[in-house]
Amino acid sequence: MMRIARGGLPRHVLRVLLGLALLLSPARAQEDSKSQPFEATDPYTRGQRAGLDAAGYMSLGPFPWCEGFTTDEIAREIAVPVLWVETEHFRIGSTLQSYKIASDRIEKKRLAEELAALERIFPTAKFPTAKLDPWLRLHLYARRIEKMHTEFSTAFSVSDADFDESGANGPPIAPGAHLGMPLKFTVLLAERRSTLARLVRYVAKRDSTDPMRERLVGGSLFFGISAEAVDSWGHESDSALHSQVAANVAMNLLVGFRGMSSPVPIWFEYGWSHVASRRVDERYTLYARGTLRDGADAWKWEGRVAGLVSNDFAPSWKDLANETKFEGLSGPDHLVAWSKAKWMLEVLGPRGMRTYLLAITDPLPRKDELDSVAHRRDRELSALAEIGGASIESLDLAWRAWAAKEPTKR
Repeated sequence: MMRIARGGLPRHVLRVLLGLALLLSPARAQEDSKSQPFEATDPYTRGQRAGLDAAGYMSLGPFPWCEGFTTDEIAREIAVPVLWVETEHFRIGSTLQSYKIASDRIEKKRLAEELAALERIFPTAKFPTAKLDPWLRLHLYARRIEKMHTEFSTAFSVSDADFDESGANGPPIAPGAHLGMPLKFTVLLAERRSTLARLVRYVAKRDSTDPMRERLVGGSLFFGISAEAVDSWGHESDSALHSQVAANVAMNLLVGFRGMSSPVPIWFEYGWSHVASRRVDERYTLYARGTLRDGADAWKWEGRVAGLVSNDFAPSWKDLANETKFEGLSGPDHLVAWSKAKWMLEVLGPRGMRTYLLAITDPLPRKDELDSVAHRRDRELSALAEIGGASIESLDLAWRAWAAKEPTKR
């Protein structure tokens, strides 16, 4: 199985050993005993077909999770209660406990809008006023995660019909009904690190307590995260967790396109993920290494990018295209990658983005590694120039003029 995680916090040997020690210690049982049991029946759908259909769900479980594993088997293995939901494009598990709604104005506004939408779906259900119970959190995240798929499809002008192997819509872009992947995308939202670690060990045969993305047996792209990990970074809010889920699900949708036929440019993978994260809450772009700094307005990236442009310190498209590893992306690289991805979405539009996506995911010819890197870089830059109708240098100038004006739009 191939590890595809490129971001997040560094995975040091000491941390891995500590995580394993926790999993094997008596404290595991004590830690898990803190989890409160979930209501057996979902109070919102009531477990009935009419409620599931209204929400767009296939099932609340049990169901197959990935090749060789079912939700029942996973729940027994990780030894904590799990809530499950299968949506049109995802299989999602949650062990998240109740969340007291924070006093933060931005979060309260966002949650009020999301809950109002849920109340229209479940008009007879009684909604709590000051907290999100575990079932309600599952419903919120199911809608949020499915929304990510809709946003991806809209941004790149693709649909499920593009991957229909029946031939009714012409030749598919790639075999695999789920953007080219054989199985639905999978997500685990865990309350505690140890729960995520046990699932990862069981289905992926890896030892990690960190948030991670992974290709599972049979062809499902998995993302798992724990609220405990996000809390440990100093962000104990639903907004912070939601932002990290958005960033990573966005990356999985992108890198899974056409069945992972070709590596996506690293700058665009993270630029796209930052766009997704910041759509949720601009204050929590936590995977942009090197961008964190003191100051109340540090999260206002438009002004920081404009400063890079005015000081002639912004990396060019060629600079970004030459980078192949996450570790090689600097703080300015992340800021500019986000800004250029945002510019592309706005200026090139869905048709142009579709052409770009097909170009960068076209299966690579059989060449050695160095030739493949050069081939990927050259075809990306050529595709951008062709779509934009100008040289790559001219596109850089157009982006710089756009980025210089962005702070005035806030």
